[in-house]
Amino acid sequence: MNDLKTIRIFLTTIFLVASLAWLFIGPEVNPMAVISVKTQIIPSALTVTIGATAFWLVATFVFGRLYCSSVCPVGTLQDAAIWLRRFVKTRDGKRRTLLGFKISPLGYRHRSKRGWTIFVLYVASLIVGILRLEWLLQPWTLLQSAAGLVRPGAVADTWGTQTVWGLLGSGVITGCVVSAIFLAVLLFMALLDGRWFCNEICPIGTGLGFVGEYSLYHIEIDPDRCTNCMKCEEVCPSHCVKVVSRYVDDARCVRCFNCLKVCPDAAIRYQINRNRRQTPLMQRRKQLQ
Repeated sequence: MNDLKTIRIFLTTIFLVASLAWLFIGPEVNPMAVISVKTQIIPSALTVTIGATAFWLVATFVFGRLYCSSVCPVGTLQDAAIWLRRFVKTRDGKRRTLLGFKISPLGYRHRSKRGWTIFVLYVASLIVGILRLEWLLQPWTLLQSAAGLVRPGAVADTWGTQTVWGLLGSGVITGCVVSAIFLAVLLFMALLDGRWFCNEICPIGTGLGFVGEYSLYHIEIDPDRCTNCMKCEEVCPSHCVKVVSRYVDDARCVRCFNCLKVCPDAAIRYQINRNRRQTPLMQRRKQLQ
């Protein structure tokens, strides 16, 4: 079970390298780099076949949000930013800060409704044709727009079709600059507060979260094995593990498998069935409560 995180990191690295090579260098870098765009949800949805979109909807229903943890390049970049948290030390017993900003702990938080509000605005913008919002909120096109600062050809089919964007002049230049700034802020916020973008801003994450909430395979905490060490909750970048209640919010869980790796008692597992207490005394006590 602990090998799941290793497998995820291996796949994530492949997709991230392919994505960055495709966007920042170009399709000619290697024929295999085409895998990066062929497996993305939005580029697939804009084609006639929508094969990748259908595949990820089915895969999410079965396994959960594997797309967010293994294929989405912006999700991987956020994981890299979150990993850097360990190098920010606490001084004089105070909370950790970076450039004056507090680094929040990765404990459980209640689900925010902000994601659904943005999802509705996102869908509405697609319907009325305001594509600029889609290019900023959708992870692939956001990274694609930022890559336009290095390789203008990366935005030939997005910002390159716009003549004016706002009051700053060229649509191409402005779009790429705004996207790069937004991406930088996004990654900085990931360092401070985990995967907030995936569950509160990203419309793709919100949509997959709705499907993932009913996934067949899920992260489950064994109530008879768990010793309340809190390690799984403290490493969850999505703030979706609540040890006290033996609860994992599958709508927000991106299947990073960090929790499985750190659990010293094998009390948290990725499985298809639900756990029930095996100790009769604990069952009776729960009924009395």
